[in-house]
Amino acid sequence: DEAVATPTPSASGGAGGAGAADMRLTSVMRRKTRGVHDISDNLVNVRLMAAFADRRVYGEALSNFFYIYHAIETEMERACEGKGELKELEELRKIGAFLPELRRSELMREDLEFFLGKDWKPDLASASAAVREYVGYMRHLARTKPVLLIPYAYHNWMAILAGGQMIRKLAIRTMGLDKHTGKGLRTFALGGSRGEEKPTRGEEKPTRGAAGGRGGGGEQREESTRTMGALRKAFKETVDSLCLDEETIKLLVDEGMKVFVLNNS
Repeated sequence: DEAVATPTPSASGGAGGAGAADMRLTSVMRRKTRGVHDISDNLVNVRLMAAFADRRVYGEALSNFFYIYHAIETEMERACEGKGELKELEELRKIGAFLPELRRSELMREDLEFFLGKDWKPDLASASAAVREYVGYMRHLARTKPVLLIPYAYHNWMAILAGGQMIRKLAIRTMGLDKHTGKGLRTFALGGSRGEEKPTRGEEKPTRGAAGGRGGGGEQREESTRTMGALRKAFKETVDSLCLDEETIKLLVDEGMKVFVLNNS
């Protein structure tokens, strides 16, 4: 098996060299999940072709992701505000501090009302067995070892920060959505936009929610003043800078594999 080292400052992009950079947590997770990630990408492409043919079908597909993102975000927020192993909670809170900028579930709710009607309300009991199992597992991790929520937040938020922008463009083109109003595109809203992608060049002042804190904020969402590229860079660097023991790092990498297994189910 590939050795997994606890990330160090040099492995987080400093003077550690190319070899050290290869052991950054995000790099290790990317290598370990490459095969299952490719399968996931192929599945998403097939499903999108069907979903884009009908707005309601797209909305129903999006509802599955709503329950998943809502569970990850809610359980992470609750864990950040709770008690537990102090060092692990400190590291989890570094990821939870991005909730004000990266929380997706409330934006997805707006899109679901657009696609499925204003009377749409969350109803987990109506979701598929796979989605209910996913949500149950997030609750289990939050109760038993909440630091293991990190790979679920990382992979699913990065999906929005990277591939999600491609989906947004396809949604505009295939479903005739208006990029100026952002209706139906709120899921992909970043940098204070309503669904319109902001330029990725340059750095802007970060919000206080992303710069620190305990990752709280309830259901409120503080709009980001950073570009999408700056936000993605800051998020990855934070994950790479986590100070956790080698055993916990290995568990995070293993859970990273399970993220895609669950997403593909």
